[in-house]
Amino acid sequence: MTETGPLHGSNKKSQQRRAAKAASATTKSQVGAANKAKRSYPTTTLLKACQIAQKIKELNGGNSWTSSDVAAALDMGAKSSNFFYLTAASRDFGLTIGTRDSDQIALAEMGREIVYAPSQK
Repeated sequence: MTETGPLHGSNKKSQQRRAAKAASATTKSQVGAANKAKRSYPTTTLLKACQIAQKIKELNGGNSWTSSDVAAALDMGAKSSNFFYLTAASRDFGLTIGTRDSDQIALAEMGREIVYAPSQK
């Protein structure tokens, strides 16, 4: 019996189409990953990130504070993505230690120097 029926030819073509589609999907995912730029800086400004250090100084005397207390002081949700980005930016700028997911958020050395600066030059 020979394999020359209409099903055999279409089966071969569908296999080729599936293989081409799989190769295309792999190429698209690789291109998408290559085009995704990695930031070398936080997504939040330094001025906004300073709010965390300032609130820790004003409302808790510069002592470490739970992340939920910091969120409440900033009138933000403790589990919101905006709060995460703000705390991550503050950490990345060197103002605080810890983020939304940490038990405590504390002033880092630079953050302490900024909020307890002797004068506004």
